[in-house]
Amino acid sequence: MERIYPTIIIISLMLAVVGSNFAQETTRLRVHSAYGGSQHALWDHSFVGKYQELNPGIQIDYSSTAIYSNPVPLRLLERELTAEPPADVFMGTIGGAFLHRHIEEGNIADISDLWEAEGWFDEYPQSVIDMASYKGKQYFLPMGFQWNPVFYNTAVFATHDIAIPETWDDLLAACTILNENGIRPFTVSVSDWTPPTARWFTMLNLRINGPEFHEALMAGEISWQGDAVRAVFEHWREAAEAGCFGEDVASVTYGGAVDELVSGEAAMYLLGEWLYESFQEGEGENIAFFRFPPITPEFGNAAIVHYYGAWIHADAEHPEEARELLKYLGSAEVQESIVTEMGRAVMTSNVPDDVLPLYQQLGREYVTESTALYPLFEVSPFSNGMAVTALSRFRGFYGNLDDPTYIDIILDSLEGERLEQLGQS
Repeated sequence: MERIYPTIIIISLMLAVVGSNFAQETTRLRVHSAYGGSQHALWDHSFVGKYQELNPGIQIDYSSTAIYSNPVPLRLLERELTAEPPADVFMGTIGGAFLHRHIEEGNIADISDLWEAEGWFDEYPQSVIDMASYKGKQYFLPMGFQWNPVFYNTAVFATHDIAIPETWDDLLAACTILNENGIRPFTVSVSDWTPPTARWFTMLNLRINGPEFHEALMAGEISWQGDAVRAVFEHWREAAEAGCFGEDVASVTYGGAVDELVSGEAAMYLLGEWLYESFQEGEGENIAFFRFPPITPEFGNAAIVHYYGAWIHADAEHPEEARELLKYLGSAEVQESIVTEMGRAVMTSNVPDDVLPLYQQLGREYVTESTALYPLFEVSPFSNGMAVTALSRFRGFYGNLDDPTYIDIILDSLEGERLEQLGQS
């Protein structure tokens, strides 16, 4: 993953204007972007310039946060959402219990009428509409998305005659075969960039306990010490006992994990679509992906999807101008530029499939066929502290795969953090 050190960039881009009367009519619209990656940053600056050319009465005061610089960006997002005064428009990633809390606290505006007026309900699959909604109302406009499947090395699977796992037992059996042949079944970024350690927890929780349970757990409404959460870690340990991770996985870095997958030293990697950004020229041709198999079949095939979007602060100084900006961001022209200039996939039907590269077209199918979408763990819990503690414990899990008692340490720690964040400790 690209590393961008923490920076806050304040940029004011304004076209030259002539005449004091015109200048007096200029509206200063504050826009904050929590962007990911250099291409995203370049797209932001291009978008600001283009919008001002089209709207000479608008001056955009743009600020940004590089979310790739921090494994848990909730603290940064919290600071911006509660600033005085806040930005009018936010662009970035938000979701899960964190999003819902800020809606409840009155920091994010209801834009259901925009969805209706702009026809967005007709452009997006139901899973995406649901992700933008809370209690039947819509709160953000979807922009770029990145899905999190199981990536696999097709050459390794072919060499060892392994079919795509359709059940949990299939997955464990594949791990056993690969491990016996000296191949790490699943590589994981553990030692430097830690968020990938959480993909296994989220996916197992969705598959074992279901989406509603996962959402309630992220909201702090359920104890971490119950049998349902323990079952997640027991399955995780079962995977470790089948050799799914290898003994030294705790020392694997993000770049090392990518190298292992590409070279065939590892067969699989549960990660996001940004994996493609990490491939060097000529790499990735033998990398494909599949959906994590079901465990409790009635819970469907919910997916982890990292979504960038735009939303309006409920206390925006210029709400009408903010709404006009969201209309522009939702236009076919801008959504297409997210694909062609930013390099991210979009889900609106106003951008045809052939605009997207093949792997993104397959990603569209993956998202459309998902029964529910959930954001990355690091932006899902109701608080920054909950996310930070959990990532630390998930990382520790990989360092203690041979210690069955470590599950109790994890559950006690996370329940203590939940109670502390809720003021109940």
